[in-house]
Amino acid sequence: MPLLRMLLRRRKASSKSGTNSVFEAEADGDSLNAFAAGPLVQRQGSKRWGILARGQPDGTTPPAAAASAAEQTYELGAAHAECARQGAELQALRRELGAAQAAAAAAQQHLNLQRFKYELLVDLWAMRVLDNEEEGSRLEQQRNELAYEKQNYEQPVELSGGPPAGFTLTESKGDTLMSLSKDFRGEKVAVDIMVNDQPEEELVEDESGALDADVGAVFIVTVSKGSKSLVFECKSDGQYFAVQHVALEPTSEDVEDSAYTGPVYEELDEELQKHFEDYLAERGVNAELGAYLLPLIHDKEQREYMQWLDEVQRFVQ
Repeated sequence: MPLLRMLLRRRKASSKSGTNSVFEAEADGDSLNAFAAGPLVQRQGSKRWGILARGQPDGTTPPAAAASAAEQTYELGAAHAECARQGAELQALRRELGAAQAAAAAAQQHLNLQRFKYELLVDLWAMRVLDNEEEGSRLEQQRNELAYEKQNYEQPVELSGGPPAGFTLTESKGDTLMSLSKDFRGEKVAVDIMVNDQPEEELVEDESGALDADVGAVFIVTVSKGSKSLVFECKSDGQYFAVQHVALEPTSEDVEDSAYTGPVYEELDEELQKHFEDYLAERGVNAELGAYLLPLIHDKEQREYMQWLDEVQRFVQ
């Protein structure tokens, strides 16, 4: 059989058997040499690729070529394994990087919180120092004020001889109510002065048209006899004495709001008004008493103010 036909038949047989070796023919004189085209790569099984060695004319693979192909297949698998390992390392590095970034963010947040706390403490300390300085300044002002008031306090000379007309003064420290009392022909005469219930000074026009301060002490005079009492609302500046209202009330009972409290005093007959004024003057309630009450009220205010300063200073220390 001619060699060329033999080669063609072998090629067909090789195609039917599934081998991928390719042969080339070369004419050299009267003979035809056949050899394998070289190593090819074909799919092994259903998913992998392998390296085929050069085929021989009889369809077998030389041992050296097979070993080389096996070595190359092993190296390819090792390369795939190395790639997989490096990929796993890369993923691990990415996770470590993410954890490090999260830790850095948490550390920064903690640092910011600590900085905020520090700044807050500094501000609070500064405020406390400032408050202490202001508190010390206030205490010093109070001490100075109290020392000044005590140094400049003098009892009015009008009070040195005591109450006029046989009255007895009763007062309590810290209480703005002062009372003068005495007995007169079986009657009890009481004069009550509320220091905190005094009217403010008013400017009034005198006969010449000049403005003058209207300063007067307002007080209540109660003349009690039996179950009844005459209650007078009075005012005096030490030079004049005036009755502003008069009422007849039960001695030992509270007066109902609906009870009749008497007429408008200015609408009474002038003779009746004069009679009431003489009635009070006979019992020691007159302009002379008003001259005593005015400095008494001012002195009481001053003494209570100094007492208040002293107690406040003791409290805040």
